[in-house]
Amino acid sequence: MVFDYNYYISNNGDIKAAFGNDLKSYYMHYMSNGKAEGRTAK
Repeated sequence: MVFDYNYYISNNGDIKAAFGNDLKSYYMHYMSNGKAEGRTAK
């Protein structure tokens, strides 16, 4: 799987406020929480 930052950000507005432009944080969130929560990154 390729992690699509733009897709993840645009479909998870609740975390956009927390991470802003910190792309590494989006990836880390997906790996530690997002995937288990059923969030998708394409």
